[in-house]
Order: sequence, then structure tokens, then C-alpha cells
Amino acid sequence: IDTGPTGSKQRLVQRAVGRSKFFAPDLKTRRLLFWYTVLFGALLIVLVVTTVLIGVAGYVFGGRGLSVLLLRSSVRIATEAFHNFRPQIIVASAFGAVVAFNMDIPKLPLLLFTPAQDMYRRYLRTTDPISLRHYPYTLIVHGSRDTVVLLEDSIRLVETSELGRCRLEVIDDDHNLRSLTQEEVSGWVEEVYKRGRTNVLALAEEGDKGVDPSLYEPSGVLSPEVPPEEEYAKAESVDEDKTSPGTTGSYSPSAGPDYAPSTSVEDSDFYLP
Repeated sequence: IDTGPTGSKQRLVQRAVGRSKFFAPDLKTRRLLFWYTVLFGALLIVLVVTTVLIGVAGYVFGGRGLSVLLLRSSVRIATEAFHNFRPQIIVASAFGAVVAFNMDIPKLPLLLFTPAQDMYRRYLRTTDPISLRHYPYTLIVHGSRDTVVLLEDSIRLVETSELGRCRLEVIDDDHNLRSLTQEEVSGWVEEVYKRGRTNVLALAEEGDKGVDPSLYEPSGVLSPEVPPEEEYAKAESVDEDKTSPGTTGSYSPSAGPDYAPSTSVEDSDFYLP
């Protein structure tokens, strides 16, 4: 009765028949139910913890695989754009700098905003070195209050360049660089173009096969005699004359949180990967 020798009904029956004529065996069902609950609960906890660990591991390793896939796709798109456009400098921001460093193209002058090459390497735990040694000229712009991409990463990158072929511009801003002005950016673009062009031609004369001096032959898109501001205004006027509803500017394949659309590849001589 009631799966055991104790309980109100047992006592009533015992009193009715007498203690000597009453026996209630202990079926031990409560103990079995208790241990079943304990074991099932432990198994459930193990399954939940295992599932969480598998999920976290899958997310981490899957995310790294996705990052590699995104880089390869971005490099492919950027390389195709280079061969179609043949720019004279490359402007890149954050992840876009990683794309630029992995492009198999002639070395071009670089204007980099908060390059994220070390952050990407730390995330993937790779030891592949990234160096500016073979680039003709590089200007790096980094915010002193940047907490996303550390300023120390840009300092280490500068240390890999040849003497006189790289400069680090540190400004009082965070990762978004919202304080930049048109005058500053125009000046940096002009600096990278002029010094980069000079170094490319000098390296080509020395027999360096890693640069392409033909990119700086007069082509009518942007020459040293035409200020970037005038060329940009000309490009805007050309864009306004285009009436096709399907025509848009070329955009950065992957430039991180700071990427901005460039003008059409037909109207600009700068490329933002």
C-alpha cells in the first residue's frame, strides 16, 4: 500500500487487523524514482553543456573559415577591378587593407586608414608576415583613441617598410575617423600619388620587377598636372550626365565599418579595396 510500509492507510489497516496479522513490504519505488531523477538530470546537464561547447566551437571555427572565404572572395573581386581599372594608388580602410596586402598585383602606393592586418591575423591565429618593404610608398592614418584596431598595429607595420617610403599620420580621433576633412584627405591622396609615382619610376629604373611604371604613363584619367579636386569635380559632373537608372558607382568589396563608395571606375584613378 502506497509503495511502502508507512502511511495513513497502512496504519488504519494495521489497527483493523492487528499488528501481528499485518505486513506491508517496502517496494523501494521512491528510491528508484529518486535515483532516476538524479541520473536523468545529470545526463541532461551533460547534454546541454556538450551542445553548448559544440555550438561555440562550431561558431568559432566556422567563423574563421567564413573569414578566409570572405578574404578570398574580396581579393578576387578587387584583383579583377584592378586589371579593369589599372589605378595608380590604392586606398583601403580596416579589412580593406588586408585585401590589398593579399592581392597578387604590382606593388602600388598605399593610403591606409586604420589597417586591420594584425587584428585579422590574431583572429585566425596565423603567422604569415605582412610587410611594407616592397611597396613604393605608404601613408597610414590612425586615430590615437582607436580601441577597435590598435595604434600599435600600425606602428609595427611602419617598422617593416624601407626608410623614407612610409609615414604614419596619427590624429586625435577614434576608429571611425569622423573628424577627417576634405582638405586633409585630398592632401594625403596627392602626397601618396606624387611620392609613390616618384618611387615607382625610381624602382623600375633599378630593375625592380614588382612595380609597373606603365601605370603612370599619361592616359588622360588623372595626370600630375590635374589637381585631384578638379578631377573629382569632373567625375561628379560626368556622373550627373548619366541617365541610365541601372548605372551606379563602384563600391568597396570589403572595407570594414569605415568603407565608402568610390566613384565609377571610368571616372576615377583611385581604387578602394
